Parts: sequence; structure tokens; C-alpha cells
Amino acid sequence: MKLLFISILIFIAVFSKAQTVSIYGNAKSYAGDELSFYTFTDLITYNKKTISTFKVASNGDFKCTIFITETIPAYIDLETSEGEIYLEPNKNYQIELPDKKSKEIKDKINPYYKQTAFYLKIIDAKKEDLNKQIANFNDAFHQYLSENFLEIYKNGRKSNVDTAIQVIDSIFTDTINSYFINYKKYKFGLLRNVAYQRDINMVTRAYFLNNPILYNNTSYMDFFNQVYTKYFNYFKQSKEGKTIYSDITYEKSFKVLKETLSKNYNLSKNEAFQELVILKGLYDAFYSEDYHKKPILQILDSIIVQSTIPIHVEMAKNIKKNVTIMLKGYPAPAFELYDSDENKITNTYYKDKYVYLNFSSTISFACKEELMLYNDLYKKYGDKIEFVTIACDENFKDAQSYFKKNNFKWTLLDFTNQPDIIIKYNIKAYPTYYLVNPEGKLVLTPAPSPKENIDFYFAKMTNPGRKESDIDELFKLKEEKEK
Repeated sequence: MKLLFISILIFIAVFSKAQTVSIYGNAKSYAGDELSFYTFTDLITYNKKTISTFKVASNGDFKCTIFITETIPAYIDLETSEGEIYLEPNKNYQIELPDKKSKEIKDKINPYYKQTAFYLKIIDAKKEDLNKQIANFNDAFHQYLSENFLEIYKNGRKSNVDTAIQVIDSIFTDTINSYFINYKKYKFGLLRNVAYQRDINMVTRAYFLNNPILYNNTSYMDFFNQVYTKYFNYFKQSKEGKTIYSDITYEKSFKVLKETLSKNYNLSKNEAFQELVILKGLYDAFYSEDYHKKPILQILDSIIVQSTIPIHVEMAKNIKKNVTIMLKGYPAPAFELYDSDENKITNTYYKDKYVYLNFSSTISFACKEELMLYNDLYKKYGDKIEFVTIACDENFKDAQSYFKKNNFKWTLLDFTNQPDIIIKYNIKAYPTYYLVNPEGKLVLTPAPSPKENIDFYFAKMTNPGRKESDIDELFKLKEEKEK
């Protein structure tokens, strides 16, 4: 109850300070379409957060209003491309969108497909407009970096980096926009860091220690993320940080972790920055083979309860959300897909049974080969286990025809109304399999294919005398073998 009350107070305080931003324009090729602007929840996890959804009128006119408390980066997803804009409170932006171009099915099923990034064109933008300044600055900065990177990296201080910085900076001195001033500062910091290969403590003193944390400044956070990548591995080599592994693995304590980091003089002077370093460190550590995952999740839970900095609480939640996606013991990502009879099927539809979920494409020889084996398993266990194939074909009718031709009877779902299901389930190749328990949680992720003796697990799971604890132990043994 207390946490709910505090959350309500924070919401009221934030909303009362929010100021409006208006974005409008005309884009006839998007007539009737629903478009959205999003930003990131934070610039460590980069989880997307929709901030406005609007419909383009039949004549192409559109307008949306966004409430913000400070300057933020925002993006519009145009399927094959992604437009970027920096939004400042109390500003109006008339923008121009490129002609509509739809993504081909082959791109939708490609987990490595990358949208083309571009700066949104602002009509009649003045010279001092933040977006114009950032775009012009980045052009000059990245041109210099691309032409001189090898020299900078090899020759360091002798590469005249500071002279180049002075030249680039001199083009953009007539600004009073604090966001842009800091944007330049941390871009130049990144460049100097590449050239000088400075010690982390020196960089911290120069750029972070006595400066505010700029959570929404993309340049600040890019620089921070670069400097503090895998920081725990660096810190544990020092005298002060030698206990970092045990702090995480055995103590599992946010408080103890803070005490250890406080032994570093630079991190002891700024508690908010210290917490930010811990969050980044835990995020990186989760994907490292040097640390166990469970203690990291426990520390993240502690941060959510104990931190007095609201944005750090949200970051901890975001990190936990990211790292537990497709993790054993956590819920399988939700979906709403249509079957061959055009019924909308959700993953909550499958209750009280294990689900053997298959992502497949009938244009793939490997998929066709395994679908035959999948069919054998279905005939053997289909009354006790749900078999579901999500077809990632360019044309769902092709998959339907293939299933009909081969008399496959299990559920076939079309991915096209929710193409991001491929990203949510971390699909890198076809076919891929997952096993989900009756509570909707992942138990084998990914699961063995029909060729890889999944039959062994099914036999144990469907044994009339089985115990849930026995099945859990079976899955645990598999996990230990993989380690």
C-alpha cells in the first residue's frame, strides 16, 4: 500500500511538470495508417516505450501531442526505416515523412533485418534548432572519425585529436542549448578516450564525478556505456574490488555491493552514479560466464525495493525484464496469432498441458525433414502434449497447403500479424523449439529438436506415475550438462 501511494505521488509530481510537444504534418502515402512515436525507458536496456500513437487522416494530415518533462530522443517506426528526432518541451514540430515502403515477408522473418535510420526532416527548422545542430555535428564528427580512426587508435596523443576537436567545436560555438553543449562534450570525451586509452578512474573524475547524470542525453549514455562495459571484471582485479565476485555470488546483497564499490574513491563521492555503475555492471555480468544468474536477479530485486532513486528502480525492473526473457522458469512471451481457421489463438489458450512449440518455414529442407519427425511425436504424445507450429513463411497459404498435403493435424499459426514474435522468442534459425509448462513458463529454452531425443523427456513427462519434482529434476540435469 505504501509503495502504491509513493508511486501515485511520483506520477502526480511528474505529470504536473510535464509540458506539451506537438508534432504534425502531411503524409498521403500513410493515409489511414496508425503510426507511433516511441522513446527508450532508459539508455542502458534500450527497451522501447510508446509515447504517442496517432492515425493519419484520409487526406494525409496527422498530428500528435506528447507530454515530456525534459529533452528526450524519440523515434518513429516506419517499417523499413526508423526516423529520429530530439523533442524539447513546449516545442512544435512540422515534419516530413518519406514515402511509405512496406517490408517484404522475407525481411519480416529475418531476425537480423535492420531498419534504415534517418533524421526526421523538420520543415523550416532554424539554424539553432537542436535537431539541426546534432545532425550537422554528427556529420562532421563521424566524417573525421571514419577518416582518422586507425591513426587515432595507433598513434593516440600524437594523432592531433585535440586539434581536431577544437576545429569541429569551433563550428558549433554559437549555442546556449544545454542538451547540445553536453552532447558535444561527451562525444569529444569518447574520442579522447579512444585516443588516450585513459584509466577508468581518470575518465570518471574528468567527465562523471562532479557532473549531473544525464539519463536522456544519448551522447552521455553512449560514453558511459563504453567506459563502464564489463566494469566488474575490471574492478575485481584491483585491491578494493577483489570481493566483487563473492559480493554477488554469496552475499547477494545490494548493500554489500555498494560498500565494496565505495572503496573506490571516485565512486564513493556520488551515490547516484555509483548505483548507475552497479546497474550497468549487473546487466553485463548476467551475460557473462563469470557470474551466476540467480544471485544477480536477487540483487536486482533488492535494488527495486531499496533504491531511493526512482529512475534506478525502473532501470532495475527493465534489466530484470530483459534478462529473464526466454529464461528457464520465466513466462514464455505472449502472442496473439491466427490459426488455419482464422481463430485468434493466444498462448494462454494452452492450459493444463505442456506445449512443444516449433518455429518453422516450409521452404526450408531442414524444417520439412523435422516436421515429419514432429508428426511422429504428435501421433505418439498429441493427446497429452500440445504441439504448435508457428509458420514463418512468406505466404501462410503455402504452409497450410504443406500441412494439408502431409495430413499434419496439430495447430498451425501464422506469424504475420505479430512479426516481432521472432525477436521476442530470439529466433536465429529455423527450425527452433521451446517447451512450455502448464503454467506458461519455459522449461526447455531452446528445447531439443525431434532429432535430439526430445522423446526421452516426453516419455518421462507423460508417465502416469510421474511427479512434478521428478520432471523438474530432469530438466535441471539437462541444464547442468549444458553448463
